[in-house]
Amino acid sequence: MNKHFLWLAILLAGCGAKDNSEPPAPLIESPSIQQLSPKWSASTRVDIRKQYLKLTPAVSDDKIFVASQRGNIQAFQLDNGKSLWDKSYDITISSGVGAGGKSLAVGGNKGEVLLLNQEDGKEIWRANVGGEVLVAPQIGSGIVAVRSGNGKLTALDSHDGHRLWSYERPVPALSLRGTSAPLIEGPLIFVGMDNGKVAALDVNSGKPLWEGQLSQPHGKTELERMVDIDADLQLSDGAIYVVAYQGKLSAIVATTGQIIWERDLSSYAGFTLDHKHLYITDMYSQLHAYDRFNGGSLWKQDKLRARSLTQPVDIGAYLAVGDFEGYVHWIRKEDGKIIGRTPTDSNGIRTPPMVVNRQILVLGNSGYLYLLDPPK
Repeated sequence: MNKHFLWLAILLAGCGAKDNSEPPAPLIESPSIQQLSPKWSASTRVDIRKQYLKLTPAVSDDKIFVASQRGNIQAFQLDNGKSLWDKSYDITISSGVGAGGKSLAVGGNKGEVLLLNQEDGKEIWRANVGGEVLVAPQIGSGIVAVRSGNGKLTALDSHDGHRLWSYERPVPALSLRGTSAPLIEGPLIFVGMDNGKVAALDVNSGKPLWEGQLSQPHGKTELERMVDIDADLQLSDGAIYVVAYQGKLSAIVATTGQIIWERDLSSYAGFTLDHKHLYITDMYSQLHAYDRFNGGSLWKQDKLRARSLTQPVDIGAYLAVGDFEGYVHWIRKEDGKIIGRTPTDSNGIRTPPMVVNRQILVLGNSGYLYLLDPPK
């Protein structure tokens, strides 16, 4: 592993709560902020308190699938958190879980990729992509798409795991520990790279339909020149939305790569969309709302600054976002006001919450799963 890559991972993990020595904003106590409780919690084998990993769970057919770095994958019932099965595999898992059809996919720190049966965890096949896998492999359109830390996107045949094609771009000398997930949409696959480039590829051949430089490196030092795309890309109404660290937030025509609008904004946590707006956590743990059609600013919420916020998720009239102390904050989408708070894992939340059946699923850093109802 590149020592600069590892150094930055340690820096981010170590300063997450302090956000470059800035003290985290204190929590506001107010009668107008609802104090809520989880619907249920369940213990898993995950423990990422000392590791900068986003072991994102997957949900399929009312089941939750969670992977631990020690090689375990567990299945839980969504409605009550009851354990369904627990299997161990001979790899060190470094990615979240990808789900598609009746299969699951996970990646390892030595480039291993496993495809498993959702029903019982039985291994279907395994392959190797030659580099540490730090984001959940994506299943769709007949392939398993795998992003690895060596700058490659590899497409594996979903039936037997043989390599179909790969797309590679150079990795800068210094980069964030993490990668954005590839986005499969029918005949196309979209990918954001560590050098600030974004591309649309043919899903069958890997041939680029277009490539664009989202953010240009600036500054004299390697740290100042980092423009990684670590937040996941999202597609809506023919536009791809993407953000880079120390770069830009952009809306791009999915078929051509033409820029619709862009704003100077840095984020590695990511964003969510609804039918009109885009909501994003910036590098200072401030939340912003923008018009997703023209990039116009709607509001900014800075009362959670430096609390190492996750990506926000959209649930009806609210956003939900986790922090370094394990609180899930409920934000009113209309004006950015904080209207509720739910305590979860006291060791913090690094993995973005998930919206499932009008509820929020949270995986804490010490391995507890929580299902939360939104405020009334």
